[in-house]
Amino acid sequence: MFNKEYSFRGKHAQYVIDLVRNTGLFERNIDVYILAPIIGLYYGETGTPDSGEKTTKIFTSVLLKEQKKLKFIFRLVVLLHNEEKLSSQDRINKAFKLTNESESKNIYESYVLGGVEYLHRRLLGDGLEDEEFINNIYEFVDDFNNDLINRGSSESLMEILSKYA
Repeated sequence: MFNKEYSFRGKHAQYVIDLVRNTGLFERNIDVYILAPIIGLYYGETGTPDSGEKTTKIFTSVLLKEQKKLKFIFRLVVLLHNEEKLSSQDRINKAFKLTNESESKNIYESYVLGGVEYLHRRLLGDGLEDEEFINNIYEFVDDFNNDLINRGSSESLMEILSKYA
């Protein structure tokens, strides 16, 4: 898993290009690929593959360098998906034993695409001016911080981030 080139296609390719090249919000496509499934899962956003012709890739060498992180995120997403409907053992089997690898990959992919859509919609919207763009970034981070607090985290986002600064 995560050992061959990955391509975003269609609208998702354009969204990633917008987030990386056109705005500089992310340095690399892999950075979007790492964050998107977490955002998709957190906000309950899933997407379906778009078969449009536009593509943007993540090369195998880049995926291999981030493979450990990607596998962790994959397992996290599969473990937390449908946690109210599936038993703990079923979710563990899906995440670690890959009893139904194709289904698990489809679940993960849907959160990747949903996360890309959410990030694009929330941060970039429809052709924003610079001031709107900055406000959207601020609002996104502030809303995420408030969500963390409201979900029972005793630390704010700034307190968490300051540990890593």
